[in-house]
Amino acid sequence: MGAGALLLISGCSDDSGSGEGGGEESAATTGDGGAAAEPTALALDTTTQSSTWTDDSDAAHDVEITPVGLARGDAADLERIQLPDDMEGLVPYYLTVSYTPTGAALPEGDLDGFNVVGADGWAGERMTVMSGFSYDGAESPLPAACDAEAPERIAAGEAVEVCQIHMVPPGLAPATVSYVDDGTGPLLWPVEASEPEGGEGSAVLPAGESVDTAWQNSDEQDIPLNVTPVGVTAGSAADLSDWDVDTEGKVPYYVTFEYRNDSPELDLYPDMQENVELRTASGQEATKVLLLDVYGREVEQCPARVPDEMAAPGATVTQCSIHMLQEGDVPASLSFGPRGADHVYWYAPEAG
Repeated sequence: MGAGALLLISGCSDDSGSGEGGGEESAATTGDGGAAAEPTALALDTTTQSSTWTDDSDAAHDVEITPVGLARGDAADLERIQLPDDMEGLVPYYLTVSYTPTGAALPEGDLDGFNVVGADGWAGERMTVMSGFSYDGAESPLPAACDAEAPERIAAGEAVEVCQIHMVPPGLAPATVSYVDDGTGPLLWPVEASEPEGGEGSAVLPAGESVDTAWQNSDEQDIPLNVTPVGVTAGSAADLSDWDVDTEGKVPYYVTFEYRNDSPELDLYPDMQENVELRTASGQEATKVLLLDVYGREVEQCPARVPDEMAAPGATVTQCSIHMLQEGDVPASLSFGPRGADHVYWYAPEAG
């Protein structure tokens, strides 16, 4: 799971006396902030779910997690904070969650592992403020919607509400709040569909739409290529029993694409499935599985993974690739990265 950017607020005091922050990830207050609009609340599933939180010593702690609310803020909310360059222009979303340790106490009060994820499987980036700083009585530069400080630890059975700031591209409308921990499968809470404010919208194409692109052969010649995602199918661990594949807690998904060689004269060696990727509703890239077998066997549910002949001009080939998802996760988007051209993204069709 990705760590959020640590933001250092200048003009604050550090009790340890080492309050001078440096580095590209630091941030400072800038001027006086104006009045920002009230955050826009989004409809979020608030079902309580059980999971674990794994600490730095790899000890897993049992927790119950309940999303309390998700609200879209405005860039003006953070105008008193100098953001890292990669967060400039992003939209703050305020995620409030409640969690309760159901076993031992939690040694930390602000759990990582939460993501605000778009329908295309891309997650925002969490913004956190470095601990150990105070404002010396001055007004906090953080927005009132998400200015409560998380506790240092949580006692067993104690329910605590914590607010997190997730920075999201302006063209991305959140579809899911997810929680991912190494000790268990991801948790998903749907967000009611909403229109993002500003931005140019997602560049993700509808499921199944054909795209004209190009593919470079081994001689770096561009071959015109028409690409169509055909489908995504859920499999089972038993499908891969003849291979040495770790399937514990995972589900194989078979992604099928159709490719047409539109070159008038060049043959095409069809190894395009190597450049197919799948993103999930929890905001992760699924692990691709490449199966090797000296007998040339294939997974019955995913045939023609590696065609052994060239595709002539005008010929169409269908290829399948295998991607492992954690149990509880679902496909969100597919992508194809042509050599020598930009990636193309599609929403994933509903898995069969």
